Amino acid sequence: MKGKPIRKDAYVVVHTQSCTRFFTTQEEGGSNPLWNERFMVDGAKCVTLEVQCKTWLGVRSVGAARIPVDDFLGGFVAGNNRVQFLSYRLWDGKGRRNGVINFSVRVVKASTECDEERTMVDIQKNFPSSGGVVTGIPVFWSV
Repeated sequence: MKGKPIRKDAYVVVHTQSCTRFFTTQEEGGSNPLWNERFMVDGAKCVTLEVQCKTWLGVRSVGAARIPVDDFLGGFVAGNNRVQFLSYRLWDGKGRRNGVINFSVRVVKASTECDEERTMVDIQKNFPSSGGVVTGIPVFWSV
């Protein structure tokens, strides 16, 4: 937040085009919190990861990154259980850069009763910093 490390009461809210939200609060981890969440991405074209933190005034949005689903589904082959490590720039509500979110994604085929093709995404938000190139798509939204 404005060049300062994120506090320990940060969490990530995941938005898909169906407006579904998933989040877990991480009590430990300091400025590099770690989450391990599983959720369905059903027909979405992008997933938005929004980092938020609690302040004495309430909840504050640190920034958000919009990730095209094709970035991690592009080479998906059923049975391929590899982990992909991605980094995206966080953008605040005014369109300014406000950090980086590092996360890993493992795409697996969801077990369903029918023959319908679906995928499940396992995201671990944050992994040891690689110091590499950051890519991302600017996201402008009103809070």
